Amino acid sequence: MRWKKGCCGPEIHISSQTVIYLKKAEFLLNTVNKQRFINILSDKLERVGCVVQHTKGDADKLIVMTAVKSPEFVDIVLVGESTNLLVLLCCHAKNLPKATYFRPEPKLH
Repeated sequence: MRWKKGCCGPEIHISSQTVIYLKKAEFLLNTVNKQRFINILSDKLERVGCVVQHTKGDADKLIVMTAVKSPEFVDIVLVGESTNLLVLLCCHAKNLPKATYFRPEPKLH
């Protein structure tokens, strides 16, 4: 494990079977850990038939455009914590033939 106090969390080499005994915030503070977790999660989701998309930087536009382009017979429920998601959804969801909802993500304390 590499640890730079005050800079980032320790770098942990993980697999899908790794048990981690750090707090979530400490683990995700290290960008290498975060990317490894995303890769493992994406692989698991794809194996059960989910479509996974990756983006560099801010994912808000990709999230909204993916929801808006969903099949015509499906209502859209977008769950998130970003006001940007709501603004983008309002802009891009005009004149859709389906119901469109935005639900703020509940804060867990």
